[in-house]
Amino acid sequence: MRSMTGFGRSSGSTSVGQVSVELKSVNHRYLDFAMRITRDLLYLEEDVKASLREHVTRGRIEVSIKLAARTQKHRGAEFSIEQATEYRDRLLAIAERLALRPEVTIEQLLALPGVVLEPEPLADNGEIIEELRIIVRQAAQALIESRLAEGERLKGDIFMRMGLIKQWVDRINERSSISIDMYRQRLQDNIKVLTNGLMVDPSRLEVEVAIFADRASIVEEVVRLRAHLDNFRNFVQSTQAIGRKMDFYIQEMNREVNTIGSKSQDATISQLVVEIKSELEKVREQVQNLE
Repeated sequence: MRSMTGFGRSSGSTSVGQVSVELKSVNHRYLDFAMRITRDLLYLEEDVKASLREHVTRGRIEVSIKLAARTQKHRGAEFSIEQATEYRDRLLAIAERLALRPEVTIEQLLALPGVVLEPEPLADNGEIIEELRIIVRQAAQALIESRLAEGERLKGDIFMRMGLIKQWVDRINERSSISIDMYRQRLQDNIKVLTNGLMVDPSRLEVEVAIFADRASIVEEVVRLRAHLDNFRNFVQSTQAIGRKMDFYIQEMNREVNTIGSKSQDATISQLVVEIKSELEKVREQVQNLE
């Protein structure tokens, strides 16, 4: 089980110099990238994203790629003095022929084709892509290990809370049968008070109790709630991206717990329902961190 929070870093020597890659991930509903890449490698942005998609499926990934040193292949901006001289001589010749006052500025010369030379590429695209892909893969592996470690911590917390919920569900199930007996006794006591101690038809009393028991029955809700708990625990053991599925089960468990709370007239069950809902909300917060 992976958290969506993590960090990974890697660096290595490439044909364009020393490249460092840092990956930081935080929670996000989908897979999203925030890219910060040195200008010389900006054209490789989509290749980096494609490589990361092979390793992560959810989360906002902040990607930082820096080029610490350049090779001699990158000369920076260069100029053709010969081409500029040729342009100047031609412009002066035209001005002299047309009897114009020659005004040739450096800005004019720099704007003409061929004066400013394109810098030599840092490296062959295919070569640097493969080199960068290796470094990105190493950083992604470190990120995954970080997310797995955080995921193990979350798993322990979730298991602890689900264990509490299971205990409370068992107590609710036990209490539900007791509450029916309590209702029968309360009904008998009320009848005695209203009839000054006269006896009533026992069958009629049982009918009333049966109606109450049917209306207040939470057997189906408890069965479904236990099934959701079992499925949820199985998902926690999965190695796949399970965050969205677990969130679905939490919604279903909340639905069953709410139904139990609305049916019950027992104070103890109502208090247990509050406790379960509180723990489910804490589990939901943890699940939001899962990939």
